[in-house]
This record gives sequence, structure tokens and C-alpha cells, in this order.
Amino acid sequence: MEFQNVFEALVSPGLHLSKEIILSQISEEKVWNISLGFEPNDSDIITSPYRKDNSPGCKFIRNKKGLLCLYDGAAIGSKVSGIGIWNVDCFQSLMILKGIDLGLCLSKIQELINVGKLEGLDLGFTKLEVIKTSNKSKGNKKTLVYYWTRTWNKYDKKYWSSYGITKSQLESDNIIPIDAWGVKSKGSSEWRKFICSHWCSYIINDDSWGSRMKGYQPFSKFLRFFGNVDEDCIGGLWGLDDSESDIITTKSYKDWRVLKNAGFQVIWFQNEGMIPDLKLLKEFKHRNFIILFDNDKAGIKAAIHVRDTISKAGFKVTAICLNRNFLKQGIKDSSDMIKEKPKTFNQIFNQGKLTYEIFKGRSYKVLETLPKKVHGL
Repeated sequence: MEFQNVFEALVSPGLHLSKEIILSQISEEKVWNISLGFEPNDSDIITSPYRKDNSPGCKFIRNKKGLLCLYDGAAIGSKVSGIGIWNVDCFQSLMILKGIDLGLCLSKIQELINVGKLEGLDLGFTKLEVIKTSNKSKGNKKTLVYYWTRTWNKYDKKYWSSYGITKSQLESDNIIPIDAWGVKSKGSSEWRKFICSHWCSYIINDDSWGSRMKGYQPFSKFLRFFGNVDEDCIGGLWGLDDSESDIITTKSYKDWRVLKNAGFQVIWFQNEGMIPDLKLLKEFKHRNFIILFDNDKAGIKAAIHVRDTISKAGFKVTAICLNRNFLKQGIKDSSDMIKEKPKTFNQIFNQGKLTYEIFKGRSYKVLETLPKKVHGL
């Protein structure tokens, strides 16, 4: 399917990434440059990059679709990883040399386009800089975010269900599946548009944030998060009740949802390093706050910092983390735990009650209360 521009491709139902979408943003010569180290033209004759070859005889020829392909008459019938090497386009070249499939090939190229680099090449595109927004700083322009929605798909289900999170919960939490987004500064007429590099990409738009929103690409290497949220965008405030229950404070939507599903009162900060204006939590000051961040060094340092900061403001607060031995099993937070060890998760986070030790023949400490200072971090 041929497209006149990126927008036309995006509005085609069910379509995510394709060769056409990639080539609507950069030239195929630049894609060739990744695998061959130069931008070829129709007159170039080279040795084959895909087999032992000492005599240059491979020619670049445009096929019926207009793609520049490397033709190797001596390799007709030969394949590498199931791909014929006698007539190879720029994407197949990457697939052969990198040992990846087409979907991953397109995803990696798109991600590098989004951050303005492609294997160190200058593509001539504006790089997506870190979006800084704050209504508190004079002269700081607010960044606007726009996005293109898509329908939920099997990849979404596979990802979120591994954490026990359902589609109906995602929809009620204003989690929106997208396949592209755009940003621009207030007062500017120019939108910078970016196509998501992975199927599983979302916009998080908490009810209390107004027009602010956060993008989330869980499988992205360079751009897992983007958007125009700031430290005052606290997630889940709307879900707190009028009880005297403790309030767990975590650092992501995913952790918030799995703990909420387990019966806890929970809120989440934008990341471990952000502390909101504490006036936003004033009505809950009579309740105990429990900081639960990651159990790695960065998470523990951040939890201690947040605990000490809000404690000085008169809040009742403690800081805890999962036992640090869980890190050896790749588990650093509550969402990791429910995915990797659901039975242990249910023991620790038991219907709104925290369990600090479990017994399996002997006592195992599963939650740690962080002391005033942690040495060796």
C-alpha cells in the first residue's frame, strides 16, 4: 500500500508501522547507510555483504515498486534467515545483518528517527528534546501534546494482563492507546509529529491533570516517557476515599494500579525524583503516608529524600521497599512482583494489608522499613 504522507498512513485502520511510513520520513539511502556504511546510488557495484564474495558484481537496481535493491545474480536461490539475498531492499539488508524480523527492524528505525539519530547519522530532523514544563517558572512556555488514537489490540492485552490489569480498568483510568503523537510550544504554529516505535504505546491522562498528559512506551529504549506533565500531576488522587487508611505513594501508573487492585489506598508521583506541591495533599495530612519506590539504590535514595522532605512539612510518613534480595530475580517494584511472583505478591499485599514477613519453613523478610540513613548506597 502506498501513502502520500504520514497522516494518510496513520488514519488507515489497524495499520502501525510499515516500510511506507518509514520512507515517508527518511530516504531509503539513509536506511541503507545503517547496514552498508554509505548511501548508495543506481551506479554503485559492490561485493555481497551477505555471503563470501571477493569480486564486486552486486548492482543497485530499482524494482517495480521503485525501491532501491541490491541485486546479486550469483546468489539466486540463496537465503539467509529465510530471506533471499539475490534481491535485497534496505530493510531486508538490516534484517539479514542484524538478525531481526521486519517488525523489530521498523520499530528500531522509527525509535531512532524519533530521537533524531540513526546509528549516529544526522537525518536533518529536529531532535525531540526533553520537554520541560512548569507554570512556576517565568518565561517558560507550556508544551501542548496531541495524539492519534488507535483501537486496543492483542499486544495490549498480552502486556497489561501480565500485571492483572484489565481493559476496563485501563479505560476507566483514562489510559489511551495511540500510534502517534505531536508536540508544540504554546504560541507556536508548528507541530512536531512522532510515530510510536512500538505497538504498545499509550497516553495517560489522569482526571485531575486537566490538559496535561503523559506518554508511555514501555518497550522503548530512548523514549519510554514523554509529555507535558510536571511534579504537581499526582496520579490517583481521585481514587482516595474518606477513610483513615494509610496512603501508599509509588512512582508509576502501573504500580499504582496493581496496588489499587490489591485493596490499597494509593497515589503515584511522576517519578522517584519529583515531589509535588504538598498543598495538594493537605486534606490527607492526618493520614499516614507510606513511600514505596524501587528497591535499587536510586529508588531507596529517592524514597528517603521524599520521606524526609514531606516529614518536615508535618506529614506522618514512613518509607519501605521490597527486600533488596528480590533484585537478583529482576524484581524491583510491586508490578514486577505480581508479574514474576503472583503468589508472593498476594502474600505481601494482602487485601489492603502489608505483610513484612512470610513463613515457608522459616521466616522470610519481604518488605524492609528504611532507616534514617542507609549506608553503602
